Amino acid sequence: MSYEELIDAIEKDAVKERQKIIADAGFEAKGIIEKAETDLKSLKEKKIAEFEGYLESEKALAVGQAKREADILLISAKSEGLTELFQKAEKKIVEIKNGGNYKDILIKLLREAIERWVEEIKTDDFIVYVSEEDLSLLKNTDISSEFEIQAGEDMREGVILVSRDNRFRMVNTLKSRMERAKADILPVLNKILFD
Repeated sequence: MSYEELIDAIEKDAVKERQKIIADAGFEAKGIIEKAETDLKSLKEKKIAEFEGYLESEKALAVGQAKREADILLISAKSEGLTELFQKAEKKIVEIKNGGNYKDILIKLLREAIERWVEEIKTDDFIVYVSEEDLSLLKNTDISSEFEIQAGEDMREGVILVSRDNRFRMVNTLKSRMERAKADILPVLNKILFD
């Protein structure tokens, strides 16, 4: 084989080798691209799933927060309603004092307090305190002749019995009665409003 034939054969082999390398490189590149696309698709799906999970947790947090805020507003509104109700009741108490039946109510409060005093403390050694305005209502009644009745400081509607030695005290005012009723009624109202 001549030198030129050898070079020609080497060139032909080189062309074939080059075409084979190019074909192999194209095939390998195609495989790499397909793998990269598959990996990218998988990564994309994973990231989408993570983001959806994040969105769900954020949504749950937002819903929970909104529910808590709504519950707080509802409780606040109901509590405000209860406060308003008891304020109206206190106004009614003041109206009772200004009404015509107050003298009878005052005498009844005094009799109840005396009864409880005798039952619980078992003595009749006490002073009855009433407001300055109520003092005149109890003057010249059968009770005023039996017990010492005085005007007390900061007294409101009702009576307070105090032992002469200041050891015992019994409060029977319209406000104290309302507070006792409030303590009885509040659990019922709470159950109705908040359960």
